Amino acid sequence: MKKNSKKLLSVVLAMVMVLCCLPIAGVTFSASAEYDGCFYYSVNSGEATITGFDNKVDGNVVIPSALGGYPVTRIGSDAFNGCTGLTSVIIPDSVTSIGDWAFYKCTGLTSVTIPNSVTSIGESAFYKCTGLTSVTIGDSVTSIGDLAFYNCTGLTSITIPDSVTSIGEYAFAWCESLTSITIPDSVTRIGEAAFEGCGGLTSIIVSPGNTVYHSTNNCLIETESKTLISGCKNSIIPSDGSVTSIGSDAFFGCTGLTSITIPDSVTSIGNYAFFSCSGLTSITIPDSVTSVGDLAFYKCTGLTSISIPDSVTSIGSGAFWDCTGLTSISIPDSVTSIGSGAFWDCTGLTSVTIPDSVTSIGEYAFAWC
Repeated sequence: MKKNSKKLLSVVLAMVMVLCCLPIAGVTFSASAEYDGCFYYSVNSGEATITGFDNKVDGNVVIPSALGGYPVTRIGSDAFNGCTGLTSVIIPDSVTSIGDWAFYKCTGLTSVTIPNSVTSIGESAFYKCTGLTSVTIGDSVTSIGDLAFYNCTGLTSITIPDSVTSIGEYAFAWCESLTSITIPDSVTRIGEAAFEGCGGLTSIIVSPGNTVYHSTNNCLIETESKTLISGCKNSIIPSDGSVTSIGSDAFFGCTGLTSITIPDSVTSIGNYAFFSCSGLTSITIPDSVTSVGDLAFYKCTGLTSISIPDSVTSIGSGAFWDCTGLTSISIPDSVTSIGSGAFWDCTGLTSVTIPDSVTSIGEYAFAWC
């Protein structure tokens, strides 16, 4: 089971409702839409927006720079939605923006050329383009939207140009073949779980001039808050005090991670921090940590034992859910609350000692043990 945040779920549900209203899969157009060749388009202020495409057309597509005599400046929302027969798309220099869900589920798409004229890539623009192996982003793009390349499982590399200042939530989540990522100086915002589930990542580098983020030992760190926001199977958490918190989703789905040392500077382990790190066999939680977040070690099936230090006061909901390899757990006197489903389905667990300090045990905390 992978995480579905409230935002992600609402986005997907909204998308489903939109798709259910479409008269023809892969074609979105209003009553006043024009048709030229394979393209539906609308005109506003003398400029054309592509609103739909004939999804019976397969192969390589070159988007024209003009339709009906009007310059094409925008690829609208859902314009190529579900056009599974597309293999490559070339976008002309006249286009300045790519709309939300524009190429959603174009599963046959292997390459896209985004020209320098484009300044924004919309939410979920290339969501689930699982055939997509390479993307060239022009150096005028300033923002990459939420879920823009979500679940592009074939994507092996991406170059983020110096023009980009914002990377949205889940922008590259579950790009499982992505091996390296370089964040340029210009990026000042990285959304939640931007690289969640990128299990193939071996290298994370932030350009030295970046004032908001930095990287050390293949860890992506928000400098001011000292939060490790993304790691990979080659990460070594720095022990120089530059990391005090392991953020939400930091190692989410990092199946290649086998062991990690958490330094004494760390005081909290966020929600979903090591979610589904099934290859993790050992971890030491230092005495400095006071809280273990919800689902922090969910489905870490390789863990056989874990020591919770005396500094921890709360164990989050589902914190060790489905850690089937755990055989014993010692809960220290400092703990006052154990969240719902904290050790749910830990089928290998043979003994648990709950101290008198615990005043609250959530529902299903030890269910199916």
